Amino acid sequence: MNPPQFRTVSKRIAFELLIVGVLVGDYVRFPKGQSYAEGWGFVFAHPFILLHVIISVVVLAEAAILLSRSIRSHRRSLIVWASIGLIFVATAFICGERFVATQQIAVLRYMLYAGLLSLLVYGLGGFVAGRRSAKSHHKTS
Repeated sequence: MNPPQFRTVSKRIAFELLIVGVLVGDYVRFPKGQSYAEGWGFVFAHPFILLHVIISVVVLAEAAILLSRSIRSHRRSLIVWASIGLIFVATAFICGERFVATQQIAVLRYMLYAGLLSLLVYGLGGFVAGRRSAKSHHKTS
């Protein structure tokens, strides 16, 4: 994987993370006092939350594939950006599952912070990788 490819994938993941956040926003309310199974039943019955989950699974898979491709490229900077991004995406994913199970507000905050950090990492990582690529391309021309 070269920096322009990393930049393209990072920007796509950042955009998908933005969509994930917008889908649930502040207007989706979970019913209180539900069991774990009832919580997931609500998730599958609510179209915005279901789309949120589906896109989140896609983002998690893309983040893992991006890290794998970065490792194969042996470019340390890409590996670092992809690793940090995957850690934050996986943390947000796990917090989302835990929120459905426990419906604790503290878990929701952790999920929000991890999601925002992953959005920043992929957005900034794509920008930095693309910028370095443009500089090195400009020097060799």
